[in-house]
Amino acid sequence: MSAFYDNLQATATRLIKQYGSAMVLRRAGPATYNPATGTSSSTPTDFPCTGVELDFDTRSIDGTLVKVGDRKVYIEAESFDVVPQPGDRIVAGGVAREVIRSKPLAPGGQVLLHEVQVRK
Repeated sequence: MSAFYDNLQATATRLIKQYGSAMVLRRAGPATYNPATGTSSSTPTDFPCTGVELDFDTRSIDGTLVKVGDRKVYIEAESFDVVPQPGDRIVAGGVAREVIRSKPLAPGGQVLLHEVQVRK
């Protein structure tokens, strides 16, 4: 996009990779029905990523949109082209949490990182 936003994205990526950890975004695959057994199943797809997991500030916890125990995850976007969606799961440190909402930090239209709210 522009050199300014390219530099911001590079800085965000460098800091998240330096201080973050390896994670996986897990997205459920399409459900398939087995008529022989009468069951359906889906195979999830894992997308490796790097992110930083943080607590929400106490003032942000309202019990409705943000609940006690919710976490905030910042995922670098330079080398990760998947957009987290509600219903996906973030697996970090062996713990899977459901994506509640996700929004890109995209000043000037260039995604620098994804801010994701997750819940156990």
